Amino acid sequence: MGSLRVIILFFFTIKCNAQSYAYEIKNKFDSIQNKNILISTKPAIELNQVNSYSNLFRYKKDSIWNRGFYHKIIEDSKRKPEIIVLPIGICISGGFTYLANKISGKTRKYKKFLKQIETDEKESFIQIFYNSNRVKEVVCTSDSIATAFIQAKPIPYDFLRVASPLEINMWIRENYKIFITTIRTNFQEE
Repeated sequence: MGSLRVIILFFFTIKCNAQSYAYEIKNKFDSIQNKNILISTKPAIELNQVNSYSNLFRYKKDSIWNRGFYHKIIEDSKRKPEIIVLPIGICISGGFTYLANKISGKTRKYKKFLKQIETDEKESFIQIFYNSNRVKEVVCTSDSIATAFIQAKPIPYDFLRVASPLEINMWIRENYKIFITTIRTNFQEE
């Protein structure tokens, strides 16, 4: 009969529904041969599902989506012609495409667009871990002062990638002290 893999997912809430689902699956199983299939049956009464994702998960999901959606632009911005040496001669692969993109300016546009995507991803990563709610929790301040502090003292992306939550909190405390003393000295000078 060949290789036949069937994954059957059952979600039963009421035991009496099992016989009707078994009949339905048997009919589907008999009609399909030599294919990999996924049969999913759900009961008539089902509660709506609520998915709650963390900000970091959403960031990773968006990053993966961007890489998948813009893969052609990413590949074209990094593509260079290849020289292949064969026993009968030399072959240049991708030379005309590279030259056409260089002349038309597409390579420069692609690289600029790629840099913009990377900048947006860095900013969204920073906003996950360095936001006004976290600053308010760490230093017990108001929302407006926390926002002003974030704008005045941006946290370095490279530090944020490797830092633990404790190190981030320490960085916020230390830089907040500097920020407050700077505001007080500027206010006293005026």
